[in-house]
Amino acid sequence: MPAFIFQTVQFSVIPQLSNIGNGGALNIVISPLSFASNGERDIHISFKSMVYMPTKDTSSLELTAKDASNLELTLNDIALKTACSKKLYEETYDLVVDFQDIEGRAYKQILRMEKAHCRPQPVTAVSV
Repeated sequence: MPAFIFQTVQFSVIPQLSNIGNGGALNIVISPLSFASNGERDIHISFKSMVYMPTKDTSSLELTAKDASNLELTLNDIALKTACSKKLYEETYDLVVDFQDIEGRAYKQILRMEKAHCRPQPVTAVSV
């Protein structure tokens, strides 16, 4: 069964997801994150879903940042890049990963992030 860890690198806004389980994963979706940036505007980070990740594989995650008006923000903006990096590396938050195994069974896993340390929770089956 697939299982994941989320990895961040300080001062980088490109996190990685690793499949540390014993099987490939399909239709991988990571829940978006929301946070206040410098008290000025709310920022929402979305991760691009992945179609397949083989076992023992690590992939850099593509992400999009939007503000409360749903305006897409460029990660070339130094202030935004700093705010996103700070959120991903220094704060505590939960990521929810929804996925399927190669037989099509649905699962969910919560990845508890505590200052860039991933504390993966057990994988649980999801009823459809």
